[in-house]
Parts: sequence; structure tokens; C-alpha cells
Amino acid sequence: MTLSVRTELSHSYSYDSKVDAVFKITLVAEKQAEAKGFQHIIVLDTSHSMAGKKLELAKKGAQEYWSRIPTGNKVSFITFSDSVHTYPDTNLNTTLPGIKATGMTALYSALTTAFDMAAKSGASGWILLLTDGHPTDVTKPEPYSALKTPQGFKMIESSTMSLMRTNSQLLCKRTPSAKSQGETSQSISNPQMFASSTTPDPQSKSTP
Repeated sequence: MTLSVRTELSHSYSYDSKVDAVFKITLVAEKQAEAKGFQHIIVLDTSHSMAGKKLELAKKGAQEYWSRIPTGNKVSFITFSDSVHTYPDTNLNTTLPGIKATGMTALYSALTTAFDMAAKSGASGWILLLTDGHPTDVTKPEPYSALKTPQGFKMIESSTMSLMRTNSQLLCKRTPSAKSQGETSQSISNPQMFASSTTPDPQSKSTP
């Protein structure tokens, strides 16, 4: 962002006041630069446990997040249930409506797929995970603790309707340095508020 500065002096000299003069400083934004060249990976749990309101909230959260990403960024979409499906450079407006909840929860496979995609992207960015936190492929916390977020990426872990109470430790313990990496975990009750709090500032050029 480029700023111009303008100063104005209220008067040249004050004869009857202890204040000699008052300066008015005006900052005007001349140019704003959108954050471009980042990789956004949205990972959505479509297992049977997400059926109903949870999946609808997660889909709306993904849609809101996607709609706030500026042009010039790459967006990839991953769904997982019994298996993992990837949608590189997809349009969520056409992809989300056909998604249904069915099958088991291959969470660990989905995470490794997302991390591999991030590492191969050669960019910086964010990985958004939308799940109710009930994995069925790998249920012990140790394998999750061994996973490391790819360099240059931040992980946003969001549960639907605060239903990650007992299994959230599997995600929160994924990396010992999760806090230092700026990773977040939250529940979804209002998709618009969720998108506002998780989507990177479009005007920010800082890396994750």
C-alpha cells in the first residue's frame, strides 16, 4: 500500500493562546496491492458423520472462504470419506452442490494428501480443514503428531457445531510448534463470521 501525507497549519502564529499552531496531517491511500500468488487448499470431510446440518454448515463455510480469495491465487479442493478426492483449480460454485455425506472418515489420508499438494505447489498459502473430528483410518494421536505443516503454509482447523470435543486432540497435537506457526482451530456456527476470521486479508502481501 502506498500512502501520501499532507500537512496543514491552522495559523501562522497565535497571539492570545498558549498553543502556537495546530497541525493537521492527512494520510491518503494511493494504491492497494492484493495478495496474489498464494495457494489455498480447502479440505472438506464428507463422511457419513457429517450428514445433515454439519455438512451444510461446512459447505457454506468453504463457499464463504473461497468467495473472499482475490483473483491471482490458486485454490484446490479436497474431499474425503472412504477415500480422498482432489479437485485442482476448481470452481466451488459448481463442485459443492453435488457433494453428499457418506462412508467412513479417511482424515489422515486427507491430511497427507493436502500436505503433499502444498509441498509440491512451490508457493506459500493456507490449508483449511473442515471436519467434525472423528477419523476412522488412523485413530491414534501419534501419527498426527508426526505430521508437519509444509514450509510456508498455515493450517486452519475448523470443526462444525463444536463437535470436535473429544477428538480435537488428534489435530491440536499434530505439531508441537502449532502455536508458533500461527495455526488456528475453531468451530463453525456462522459461516460468514468464520470466513471473515480465517480468510487472509486480501490487501496483505505478507506470507503465512
